[in-house]
Amino acid sequence: MDACKPWLARLIDDAEITIVVTMGATALRALNRIERHGLVLKQAAGRLHSWRGRKLLPLYHAGLLGRLSRNEAAQRADIRALRDHLGR
Repeated sequence: MDACKPWLARLIDDAEITIVVTMGATALRALNRIERHGLVLKQAAGRLHSWRGRKLLPLYHAGLLGRLSRNEAAQRADIRALRDHLGR
């Protein structure tokens, strides 16, 4: 994560994106190394948060481990926050 941190930060800045979506706890921790957000996936999933002048949407990973932690219905509900944000 530390080796990739400058590249990830630059990609986010250069792309001028308005929302960053993380898929799983590892991705969320990687962003915390760029700029502290203090979020924990279990409490933050599916809700938009402010981070570095843009929105951050933590989601559980769609793989097997993510589905074991959060069922499909809950993950679909979490993704609605992204759809709602993009629909504005």
